[in-house]
Amino acid sequence: MNTLRLVEGFDKKLYGGSYINQMLYRVDPKTEKMEQLGQSVAFGGQIRAIVPFNGKYYLGHYTHARLSVYDPKQPWQPGNGPGNNPRVIGAIGHEQDRIPTSYAGEDSRIYFGTIPEYGHLGGALAILNPENESVQVFRNLIPDQSIYSLAGKGDGVLFGGTAVRGGLGMRVKATQAFLFGWDMAKRTLIFQRPVVKNAKEMWALLVSPEGHVIGSADSSLFRYDPKTDKVLATVDTKFGTILRLILSQDGWIYGLSGTFLFRLRQDFSALKVLDTSTAPAYLGHALMETTAGEIFFTKGHELFRLDTADRA
Repeated sequence: MNTLRLVEGFDKKLYGGSYINQMLYRVDPKTEKMEQLGQSVAFGGQIRAIVPFNGKYYLGHYTHARLSVYDPKQPWQPGNGPGNNPRVIGAIGHEQDRIPTSYAGEDSRIYFGTIPEYGHLGGALAILNPENESVQVFRNLIPDQSIYSLAGKGDGVLFGGTAVRGGLGMRVKATQAFLFGWDMAKRTLIFQRPVVKNAKEMWALLVSPEGHVIGSADSSLFRYDPKTDKVLATVDTKFGTILRLILSQDGWIYGLSGTFLFRLRQDFSALKVLDTSTAPAYLGHALMETTAGEIFFTKGHELFRLDTADRA
């Protein structure tokens, strides 16, 4: 099962969603036993987001940017009705199709960044209120661009990264991807700016302990200080489009592109390749670290644990 998203669940197991058949599965990292929970929804496509929140898992699906919710305390009975589990909440709407990123906000809301339908431009920031399952949608925050990445550090500011691309088959209008800041309380943009010249896609963002935004822009990495509005450092890895980033408990940044797993220091020094792959990016690349400090990543349909020798 090609995996596009991998998270740690409330039970410390790994939860993943598959490409094409919408299968939700979990893996016990202690026993390495995988359990297929089942096809989460009746329509085909992909599980693009899995958000653990208040004892439930909120799923984001392609096609038509639909959302569903799974309660692990209840029997597995997927469908659209009030008694089903997982249960389809509905589509985000506003001509949106794919959900490449999500963020569980400190304001008890879940944020999704989206890509529009085929033949359209203009992604959206969608905000789900899990209490009543209402969704507020802000489309075209950055005109004609999609939202590929979201991150925060718990202070009411959400950071997002865009891509110039829209739905498949649509010619792009924008020439530069942007980083933006969003005020969760006021529901307004704080800033928007380019960070790496001529970059087209910003797939990954994280916030360092000191509040710097570290992210990917095509094959480059950047460090940005929102307090001074300055890009402090950039480096071109030459690894192709960087799809995932994590800041590990061991102090290193780990990254995953379509062809490389790598790590480097937070000052962008000591860049080291840990693994290579020829799997196409769209067939599934996920990267995450558990609360126990173990790093897992996927290449297509295969799940790997990073060996401790590679982290020495």
